Amino acid sequence: MTFFCCAGLAEALGWAEDRSLGKQDYQFLVESQKLGLRQNLADMQETVEQTNQQLEQKNRALESINAALAGARAELAKVRRRTRAAYAFGLGIAGLATAWALGTSSYAATQKAEAQRAIEQKEDADLAAQSAQKAVDGLQTDKKTLEITRKSLENDKQSLLTDKEGLLADNQQIAAEVDTALEAQQAAEGAAATAKSQAANAQDQVVVAQSQAATAKAKVAAAQTEAEKKQTELAQVNTELETSNQALQSEIAKQETVANETARLETLNNDLEAAGRRLGNTLGASLGLAGVSPSQNALYELGGLKESIPYLEASLKKAQDANNLRGAGNASGNLGEVYHNLGDYKTALKYHEEHLAIARKIQDSFGESQALANVGEVLYQPGLLSRCVGET
Repeated sequence: MTFFCCAGLAEALGWAEDRSLGKQDYQFLVESQKLGLRQNLADMQETVEQTNQQLEQKNRALESINAALAGARAELAKVRRRTRAAYAFGLGIAGLATAWALGTSSYAATQKAEAQRAIEQKEDADLAAQSAQKAVDGLQTDKKTLEITRKSLENDKQSLLTDKEGLLADNQQIAAEVDTALEAQQAAEGAAATAKSQAANAQDQVVVAQSQAATAKAKVAAAQTEAEKKQTELAQVNTELETSNQALQSEIAKQETVANETARLETLNNDLEAAGRRLGNTLGASLGLAGVSPSQNALYELGGLKESIPYLEASLKKAQDANNLRGAGNASGNLGEVYHNLGDYKTALKYHEEHLAIARKIQDSFGESQALANVGEVLYQPGLLSRCVGET
C-alpha cells in the first residue's frame, strides 16, 4: 500500500476535511500522517547527528589550534631568548673590538666583522619573533572564529531538539484525534444498527397493518353483498307497491285487504330503514379501518363516493370532540383519500397533511408513514405536482 507524503498528504487532508469517509479511508490518512511524522523525526535526527559531527570536528580543530598556539608561543620565547643572547654577545664583541682596536688593526677588523654578524643575527631574530607573533595572532583569530562557529552549531542543535519535541507533541495530538475519530465512527455504526432495527420493526408494523386492511376489505365486501341484497328486496317491494296501488285503484271495495297490505308494507319499510342504518354504521367502521385503500371502501364500489363524505366528516367531528387524536387522524386520512379519488387534489392534500401532523404529534410511526405515502401519492401523479403547488 502506498501512503501520502508531504504535499500529497496536505492536499488529501484538505480534501477530506468536509467529507465523511469510511473507516479504511480514515486509517489510511492516519497511517500517512504517522509515516510523515516518522520521516520528519528521522530527518531531524540525521541533522542533529551531522551537527554533532561538525561540532566534534570544530572541537578537534580548536584543540589543534590551541596546541599550535602553545608551540608558537614556546618558539617565540626561544627566539626572544636567542635574540637577547645574541644582542648581549654582539655588545660584548663590540666592546672588545673597541678595546683591542688600539692594539692591532687586523684583529680589530676581524672582531668588527663578528660584531656585524651578531647585529645581523639579532635583526634576523627580531624578524623571526615578529613572524611568530603574527602566527600567534592568526591562531588567536582562528580560535575566536571557531568559538563563534561552535556556539552557532550548539544553538542550531538546541533549535533542532526543540523542533523534535514539537513534532513528538504533534504526533501525540494526532494519535488522540485519531482515537476520537474512531470512537465517533463506532458510535455512528451503533446508531446505524439501531436505525436498521427500527426500520425492521416498522416493516413488521406495515405487515400487520396490511393484514388489518385485508380484514377490513373483507368486511366491506360483506357489507356490499348485504346492501345488494337489500336493494333487491327494495326493488321487489317497489314492484309489490305498484301492484298494490293498481289493486287499490281497481278494487276500492277491498279496503280491508288494502289496509292489511299497507300495514305489511310499512313494517317491511321499517325493516329496510333499519337495514340502511346498519349499512351506514358498517360503512363508517369499514372506512375507519381501510383508510389507506381509498378504492376499496363500500360506497366507492357502489359508485357513491361523494355520499361517504358526510359519514367521514361526522366521524372526524366526533373524534375531535372526544379529543381522540388517533381517530381524528384516521378520519382526516380517509377524507384525503376520498377527495383524491374525486380529483380534488388541493382538499386531499390538506386532509393528508392534517393526518401527518397528528401522527407526528402522537408519535404514531405507522400513521406517519401512511400519511407520507398518501401525500406522495397525490404529488406523484403525472402533471399534478405543479398543479397542486399552483393551487396551494
